[in-house]
Amino acid sequence: MGLLSDPNRRRALTTLLTRLNTPLCVVCYLAGVAWFMGLAFQPFTLRTYMSENAMGSTMVEEHFPTGERALAMGREFSAHKKQAGGMPVDWLVKAMQAKGLEVFTQSFSRTLPFPDENKERYMVRGTNVYGILRAPRAPRTESLVFSAPCSPQGNDQAVGLLLGLAQYFRGEVQETGTHPFSDTGTHPFSDTGTRPFSDTGSRAPWPWFC
Repeated sequence: MGLLSDPNRRRALTTLLTRLNTPLCVVCYLAGVAWFMGLAFQPFTLRTYMSENAMGSTMVEEHFPTGERALAMGREFSAHKKQAGGMPVDWLVKAMQAKGLEVFTQSFSRTLPFPDENKERYMVRGTNVYGILRAPRAPRTESLVFSAPCSPQGNDQAVGLLLGLAQYFRGEVQETGTHPFSDTGTHPFSDTGTRPFSDTGSRAPWPWFC
């Protein structure tokens, strides 16, 4: 019984691919590099979005709308910290309450295994400030934590960013998971540690990269 396909035709295709192997590889590599570089070209990727956990495109923001406000809050926090000579707990509580957070404070003390480099001390005392942002829907078990230290060094914009995120998430209504936020200010070299807020409302996982 004869074959239904001509083996000579298949052999000719194999011979052609073998002979053009190097040029085809070069073309594929160049096309891959060009495609990768095109991902940074905004008109090329304007209609694309990053999907995570089967999210719809309507849940992805191309730009952070409260960026300028976050910078302003960071500068305001820095000014109040200089004025108070430490962490401005009272201002932080009022700022978080203004964002619609449930705010709680907790005094703490910790013994360091080594002396403080600034004041040669082993005991550090301060105040933790917690805030909870409740999402509109029912709470879930999963969570995503954002944290930043509230230290004497220049990290004031992190507090402004977290307050800006709280303001942004307050206006969102489609989340179904949990997003905890915390600004860990229990820095061993600070007199007053602060933890601005922990968002335990119900929100779905968002594609945030920090």
